[in-house]
Amino acid sequence: MPKTGENIYKRKDGRWEGRFISGRRQDGRAKYTSVYARTYATAKAKLEERKRMVVSPQAVNCRLTVAELFAWYLAQAEIKPSTRARYVFLIDHHILPYLGSVFVPALTAAQLTDFLNQKKQNGRLRGGGLSAKSVRDIGVLIKAALRLASAEYHFYCDALNTKLPAAKQRKIEPFSSGELAQLGKALLPSGNHKDVGILLSANGGLRLGEVCALRVSDIDFQNGTVSIERAVQRVRQDEKTQLIVQTPKSENSVRIVPLPDDRLPVLAKLVNTEKIVPATVTFVDIAGIVKGASEGEGLGNKFLANIREADAICEVVRAFEDDDIVHVNGKVDPADDIDTINTELILADLQTIENALPKLEKDLRGKKIEPAYMDAVKQAKTILEAGETLDKAAREGRFDKDSVYDLHLMSAKPFIYVFNVDDAELQNKDMQAKLAASVAPAPAIFLNAQFEADLTELDEADAREMLADAGLEESGLDQLARVGYDTLGLSTFLTAGEKEVRAWQIHKGYTAPQAAGVIHTDFEKGFIKADIVSYDDFVAADGSMAKIKEEGKLRQEGRDYVMADGDIVEFKFNISK
Repeated sequence: MPKTGENIYKRKDGRWEGRFISGRRQDGRAKYTSVYARTYATAKAKLEERKRMVVSPQAVNCRLTVAELFAWYLAQAEIKPSTRARYVFLIDHHILPYLGSVFVPALTAAQLTDFLNQKKQNGRLRGGGLSAKSVRDIGVLIKAALRLASAEYHFYCDALNTKLPAAKQRKIEPFSSGELAQLGKALLPSGNHKDVGILLSANGGLRLGEVCALRVSDIDFQNGTVSIERAVQRVRQDEKTQLIVQTPKSENSVRIVPLPDDRLPVLAKLVNTEKIVPATVTFVDIAGIVKGASEGEGLGNKFLANIREADAICEVVRAFEDDDIVHVNGKVDPADDIDTINTELILADLQTIENALPKLEKDLRGKKIEPAYMDAVKQAKTILEAGETLDKAAREGRFDKDSVYDLHLMSAKPFIYVFNVDDAELQNKDMQAKLAASVAPAPAIFLNAQFEADLTELDEADAREMLADAGLEESGLDQLARVGYDTLGLSTFLTAGEKEVRAWQIHKGYTAPQAAGVIHTDFEKGFIKADIVSYDDFVAADGSMAKIKEEGKLRQEGRDYVMADGDIVEFKFNISK
């Protein structure tokens, strides 16, 4: 319970308030400082601490100016570079010219309030008043610096009691699902990387800096999501503009958002549905490998585990010379790098076969497996012992990879080789031919990573001109995407209805029943027929089945029909069959 003279009492709202005289106004009246707490004991402790801060000899003798305060604050506070640049601008242009010489302990709430009101009325550098948000930002910055300094040096400043002006939040009207679908229909056919960024922002709520900071590894194609873990911001320092990569704006900005699919927003609008389910493809960015990985050296175990789960292997190999970029082996030798990776894969496969052989021999004696299967395993072993990948032998027609599929051998996966070259090497067809021959018959792609990065900064027309000037018909990344998709042998068919639109991934050559089985095994077992219309015909008819039928664009296909990419399908089936 409070004692007489403590000036601590319980408020009607249930909180405890303590106050004391902290100074005198110009007219001689007492000026009070108050503290608040949920309990009497806490209020008393806070009151004593506040009194101590106010009467501290450090506070009485403090000659710290506002300019010195902010110099100390910027040196002490943990501030993101982009935020620091904003703070420096506010301090240099809005705070120091007016308050820089003011002694911090003498700064009152009334002074700060008057200062902020002046900024609101006529605070713009080119005339006019600052927005309510900008004024509040200035007030928040000043109070943050005062709060940090008072806690460090034990003084009290009345300006901490300043009530900051409210800043109304702008009302943001999001796109409707129909508007998003219309936007997708307009932008997707362009193939422009900027349009893709717009669609990512519109569908996932990404900020511009978050779109610019995305990496391939941030995209989970299997689950249809994008992880937002960093942002690019433009910061002006020392009269120069810098681009920096940092964590997003706030902790809550580190998030996972859905990844929109190419044709699905258009279909969603046409069939009047909001649910979109993309196809599932996983791309895994795996760190480099060192010799001995098959025995667990470096990141070997993790590397091989990732490879084992992949459907294809894309080896990115450095082929350019640059003294400023040190190679892990101390020299640039594409053939040696490829040999290192492939050797470790081959050794791991040989170990797999060695581990499997005792059981296979037992199964052979027990007639659980066919002799042909054992022969295929031994053939695979011979090829591997010769230092060749099974993919190379298969591409040359010397081995059937499917014959040992159940062993999941890594060197049997399709290989793609990507050589990172410089500008000169990009034009050196003889060098490219030599490197391509060294990995043949696997496909080889040549690209300049810096050139590709520059391309992404251009619009479609300028990018085409830049490619033409370089004597190229398509970018390296476009080539990689095309070759990769062909290597995987993938295709996509679509389903569109009022409940959802969905993309289904299948292998090229799948028949209609096999495609139906991707949706559900019962669909394949009870397959009757498939009603199919191409994506282009569906869009051209604005999703009207009546118009599609009238124009004869709806096809009825049977069990032998081979699916085409972009087919929109409705399967007919009977599960009683």
